[in-house]
Amino acid sequence: MDMLASESERNRIAEEMAGGEPVWWMTSGWIKFRKEVFKGWDQGLANENFPKHTGGAIVLDGVGYLDDYMMEHPEEFLEYSDWMGIPIIPYPVSLDRFKRLLADQVDKLHNGRA
Repeated sequence: MDMLASESERNRIAEEMAGGEPVWWMTSGWIKFRKEVFKGWDQGLANENFPKHTGGAIVLDGVGYLDDYMMEHPEEFLEYSDWMGIPIIPYPVSLDRFKRLLADQVDKLHNGRA
């Protein structure tokens, strides 16, 4: 998550979107690859983990995937939220932080800094 939004950015987003309540952070890949991400999870395990995140699941989406997914698969989206037992809240983010962090690492590699 830190690659898309710093801790302070996530705190601001959680305050804005969930009133500062605890949030389960996800990326759009967690939506697309749900079956792989939560492989082996049953309803009991979901019930143990998700409901304590009273602010819901905020999806940091840097590519607009969730907009299309919710339009094309509304039933699957609602079923996913029901399975988690918390609302899934899309939140668009820029990929600028991600690009900057990658560029910084490339620069370190090329300039011999670790």
